[in-house]
Amino acid sequence: MWLPEALVRQLGPEREGRTIPAGLWEGLARYAHPADRSALARSAATRGLTRIAVGLCASAAEAGDPSALSVGAALLAEAGRTAEAADWYGAAADRDVPEAALRAAELLERDGRFEQAVDWYDRAARAGDTDAHCRGAELLGRYGEIAPALHRFEEAARAGHSTARHRAGRLLAELGRGAEALGWFERAAADGHPEAAVDCARLCAEAGRIDEAVTWWERAWARGGAVGVHEAARALEAVGRIDEAAAWYERAAASGDENAWHEAAALLARHGQYGNLPWYAHIGDPQVLRDRAERCERADDVAGALDWYRKAAEAGSETALFQAADLLERHGDRTRAVHWYERAAARGDVYAMRELARLQGELGRARESADWQRAAAAAATGWPVLPATAPTVLQTAPHLAPLAAVVPAPRSAPAEAPVLVPSPAAPAPAPTVPAPTVPAPTVPAAPGAAAAVPADQRPGAAATVGEAVELLKEAGRFFEAGLLLNSADRPEPHRLREASRMLSGATTGDRAIAWVQRLADTGDAPAVREAAEMLESRGRIDDALTWYERAATGGDRDALLAAARMLAERRRPERAVEWYRRAADAGDPLAHREALMLLQEYGETVRPGVEGALYGNGWEPDTGTAAPWPAAVPAVPAAPAVPAAPALPRAQHGRPVGETRHPRVPRQAGDPTAD
Repeated sequence: MWLPEALVRQLGPEREGRTIPAGLWEGLARYAHPADRSALARSAATRGLTRIAVGLCASAAEAGDPSALSVGAALLAEAGRTAEAADWYGAAADRDVPEAALRAAELLERDGRFEQAVDWYDRAARAGDTDAHCRGAELLGRYGEIAPALHRFEEAARAGHSTARHRAGRLLAELGRGAEALGWFERAAADGHPEAAVDCARLCAEAGRIDEAVTWWERAWARGGAVGVHEAARALEAVGRIDEAAAWYERAAASGDENAWHEAAALLARHGQYGNLPWYAHIGDPQVLRDRAERCERADDVAGALDWYRKAAEAGSETALFQAADLLERHGDRTRAVHWYERAAARGDVYAMRELARLQGELGRARESADWQRAAAAAATGWPVLPATAPTVLQTAPHLAPLAAVVPAPRSAPAEAPVLVPSPAAPAPAPTVPAPTVPAPTVPAAPGAAAAVPADQRPGAAATVGEAVELLKEAGRFFEAGLLLNSADRPEPHRLREASRMLSGATTGDRAIAWVQRLADTGDAPAVREAAEMLESRGRIDDALTWYERAATGGDRDALLAAARMLAERRRPERAVEWYRRAADAGDPLAHREALMLLQEYGETVRPGVEGALYGNGWEPDTGTAAPWPAAVPAVPAAPAVPAAPALPRAQHGRPVGETRHPRVPRQAGDPTAD
């Protein structure tokens, strides 16, 4: 095997979570294939090795990969070295690397360097990026240079940019120049922009030209734009045209806008028009909701009627459930009718119970029919009896089924005994719940006597599913306990793994922690991390660190980051930084950034001068923070010259905005490469 291949293999999946030796990075920079160096640079940057990452990009660029210049520029930008990053982007743009000029412009804009950012946007536009014209124009507009901005918007529109004129109108509207903005919006509407007509309507309404605004809203609606419907209604209401406003809300409601009904109801109520009941259906009045359903029923709209009956039931109407069941039965859908009758019966509707008994009998379900007959007969006593097999009972609490194995029914109850459900008029009887298992009080042993410990809880005893079930029950997690009991058909290792996961999320008791630790001692790798998390939740930080260390040693890279975060939350920044460094060395993509954030939070109180140096210079392999280092643009074979473009108008500051030369960024105080 060739040496370069052997070095690259060291960063393969088998090295996941392990620290990369310092010498390996130097060898990779020299011997790795140029096509691999950019990817290796990102891997180094993930570990906070900024100097090595930029060096790999430089060597890749010198070997003929110009795209590595853009990668290196991005890494320098992330390190806050804006001037050097811009130079690298400039070199990449000189070699026609896609989007290099645009990235330089974005970087300089974020850094507050307005003039240089505009230059780079212009350069990106000359390279064919029409959106860069618009972004440069918006930047000019924010700084008050309107004429050059509008010129760039127009250039972008002529080049085929679909939103350029609309963005120009937005810029002028934000500056309060409504008349000019309207002209640009009208041109954008002619170009087919979906929001331009609404913007035209809005400007006309603000100017008091309501009829003209309505015309524009109509054009927007004809094009499928429902954005301005509520604005149109509010504008019409403001000038007293209530019927027209309500008509706009009705349009929106017909197209599926649920809020439009409520807005229409509120509109009519504000102006004393209470006669149109259907408008109030969405406010939540059960009677009006039922009225709406009955209207649909008379119009043979079964689906619509059922939807309104459902809403009425949700608003508290029991009658709506019975009406829905009756509607379905009349239309021959007896199966769904049974479901709606059951919902009504569950709310104590005696007539629904009788109808259920009749319908179940007609369907040949004699047992269910007899059960519902008894339930209806007993309803007058104030204790309606629902059949034990009633589907509604299971549907209302399907999650309780697994508890049958954990919480047994009273022994005196026969197998076919009905289940009592209290009606609203009578108090509910106390449910029969088995008494919890209370361990016997511990009696202090005589001096010199050994304390009695259950055999399955002694150190070294195997973790068992039965003990896990008992621990879950003690924590009140009967559902999980039932799932474990019902999983006897699964392999034992799988059941133990699931039990550990359940315990770690349910309790942090000492016995539960000891159970998970015993499982970890048998070789269950996830249990090591779960034990650490349980100890952390219990506040036993030092013990948790021991187990996080054990998990990391076993190859769990995430354990390093979890330990660092635990220490950071407990305000131990110095130790947290050490664990963050280990996590970064292991390739965790979040560790280096979180370490920087932690150092920024604590400032100079942790390690004076470390935060700034680490941010700009990164770490060194196997050591501490890197010393200051330069990031000169690497020597790359020159690319063909870019032909000069037509001159763009000068900005108000007198500098030609569209210079063809590659704009240099002046160094600022504190820059690592400043003279």
